[in-house]
Amino acid sequence: AIFSSWQPINYGSSQSDRRGLLKVYKNAGGEGWRNRQGWNRGTPLGTWFGVSVEARFGQKMVTQISLHHNRLRGSLSKTAFGYPMMIHLEVLNLGHNRLRGPLPAELQLIEKLKELTLNDNLLTGPVPEFLANMPRLQKVDLSSNALSGDLNLNIPVSLARTSTMEIFDVNHNELTGYISEEWGLVDSLRELGLGGNKFTGAIPSELCGLAVLERLDLHENKLNSKIPSELGQLVALKRLRLHGNTHLEGSLPEEFLEVGRLDVLSMHFENATENRGSAFEKSFGPPANTL
Repeated sequence: AIFSSWQPINYGSSQSDRRGLLKVYKNAGGEGWRNRQGWNRGTPLGTWFGVSVEARFGQKMVTQISLHHNRLRGSLSKTAFGYPMMIHLEVLNLGHNRLRGPLPAELQLIEKLKELTLNDNLLTGPVPEFLANMPRLQKVDLSSNALSGDLNLNIPVSLARTSTMEIFDVNHNELTGYISEEWGLVDSLRELGLGGNKFTGAIPSELCGLAVLERLDLHENKLNSKIPSELGQLVALKRLRLHGNTHLEGSLPEEFLEVGRLDVLSMHFENATENRGSAFEKSFGPPANTL
C-alpha cells in the first residue's frame, strides 16, 4: 500500500466562523454584554456587533473581532477554543473587559493573527513564549493585567528572528527579572512598553539598536545604574518614560541632543537630574510634555 502525507488545504467556512463566534458568546457571558446586536442569531456575521468580515474564497469570512469595553467576563481559556475555528482572523481586540486566567495555548493556533489586544483585563500567569513564535503577529498589548513571573528571555530572541513585531506592551503588570539586552535585536519594534512592573537591574545600552523605536516605557520599575548615553542614538524616539525608578542615577545624557524633538518625556526619579541646559531645550523646540 502507498501512504501519502498529503492533507487537504483548509480554506475555512462561514459555518465554522459562526460556530466559533457562538463559543465565544457562550463562554464570555454574552447575555450580559453591553452590546450584543446580531449575536446568537441567524443573521449574516458581518451584522454582528464587533465582527468584521471580508471575502475569502467566495465566502464572507471573519477577519476582525473588536469587543473592547463590552463586559466580556469569564475565563479566557474557555473562550479561546472558538478563535482558531476562524482561520482568517487577523485582529482580536478584547481589551477593557473582565476576562481572567492565563493566556491559553490555543491562541497560537490563530495562524493569521496580526494584532492581539487584551489590555485592562484580569489576566494572570506568565507572558507565554509562544507569542514570540507567531509569524504574522505585529502587535501584542497585554498592559494593565496581573501577569507575573520573569519575562522569558527567549521572547526577544524569538521576536528578533521573526522580525514582524512592531508593538509589544506589557506595561502595568507584576513582571519581574531584568530587561534583557536581546531586546536591542528586535529591530522591527516601534513601541516597547515594559513600565509599571518590578524589573530590576540596568537599562541595557543595546536598546540603541532599535532604529525605528518611537515609544519606550520603562517607568515605575526598580531599575538602577546610570541612564545609558547610547539611548541618544534612538533617532525615531518620540516618547520616553523613565519616572518612578528611584535608583536611577545621573543626568539626561547630552547624546539626547541627537534625538530631535520628543513629544513626551517623563523622568521624575530620585538621585537624578534632568540637566536641561539651553542647548537641550533648543533641541526640543518648545519644551516636551513632562508626565
